[in-house]
Amino acid sequence: MNNSKNISHCNDWRLILDNDDNDGFYNMSADEAILYSLEEGLSPPTLRIYGWRRPTMTIGYAQDIETTIKIDYCLEKGIDIVRRITGGRGILHQGEITYSIVAPKNALADGSISGIYTVIKETLRTTFSSLGVPVDMSADKKRGIGGGACFGAAYRHEITIGGKKIMGGALRRLKTCFLYHGSILLEKNSEELTKTLRFDSEGEEEEYIDSLNKGIIGINDILDKPLSRPVIEAAIIESFSTSLGLNFYCSETTDFEKNKISRLVSKKRELMPNMIIGK
Repeated sequence: MNNSKNISHCNDWRLILDNDDNDGFYNMSADEAILYSLEEGLSPPTLRIYGWRRPTMTIGYAQDIETTIKIDYCLEKGIDIVRRITGGRGILHQGEITYSIVAPKNALADGSISGIYTVIKETLRTTFSSLGVPVDMSADKKRGIGGGACFGAAYRHEITIGGKKIMGGALRRLKTCFLYHGSILLEKNSEELTKTLRFDSEGEEEEYIDSLNKGIIGINDILDKPLSRPVIEAAIIESFSTSLGLNFYCSETTDFEKNKISRLVSKKRELMPNMIIGK
């Protein structure tokens, strides 16, 4: 029986803090398992903050790998490639804070795509403000520089520092709930990100990295004293708690979710037959 309607306005959310020991196949499978479990009414709304065992390129669910990602380069450098269930373009997870939100659709605003994005961005503005990070909100229309990377595109009402993008996000909605993937850059990774992407010419690649250098920045790149991961994570949790009136309790995935994760990890590995796993 699906009980998701009964928790649509629940203020008690599970908090999962995962360390850096998990690889990309586990991370993407865990978020997906929690999403489907919530849809079945078997999991609570969840905020999950996690790290990565090694640099990982996650690609959007509809993104073409062969035409956008340099697979050989990723293999050579030990960068895993994993497909997300959320949309958007590729993200190189390296030097960042990564989080996921899984909740009933109407748990945040009206449940619309724009409503969910707006609530999350406004909450994170509070996070950055509490940390002393001088962010602003872009009023420009969509700005894109092409390529296969999420951070190659900025949108209206994007949180920025001096007009430079510092975070990316992607969304997947089911019938009753949603999964939001978020990444907050700690350090700019323009060069390494560009090396993982495929371009038609050397000139196009040079233009892309120049645009990235002008368009993105990490929050620690502009601070005199870099912020640690635990400090940022604590600020994120506090902002979601106070801004949205949420009560977090620390927990881990359930046995039901663990079984789903195991099956999804195997499936994701099978879908990447040319990837060298566990280098």
